[in-house]
Amino acid sequence: MLSSGILTLVGFACLALAFAAVAGRHGTEAAVVSLCWVPLVALILGLTAHPKLGYAVIGLLIAIVVSSMTLALVGAVLAIRAYRSGSGPVRALVSATVVAAAPLVVLLGAWILRR
Repeated sequence: MLSSGILTLVGFACLALAFAAVAGRHGTEAAVVSLCWVPLVALILGLTAHPKLGYAVIGLLIAIVVSSMTLALVGAVLAIRAYRSGSGPVRALVSATVVAAAPLVVLLGAWILRR
């Protein structure tokens, strides 16, 4: 059976390859918009599988936080750049940034409520 660390690294590699493939074909903006939902879905799946995963879910949550922060940061930078230049899908990038940052808000809210 594979450990959660190895599965997390495989997940990061798959996300990085998918981002590079979409960015190479359609541009970075399209890659952010296309992959912004991945951390949110991973959070939903991780929380529903928590009873079976046990403490292995901690590695998954760390991976979700890192990927969500990365996608939200890249999305924010691209949205600001598109807004300043007046070209590009500003509304789509802002929406993608909000969706990418949603797992961070959910995990922060859960952490605050636990304290």
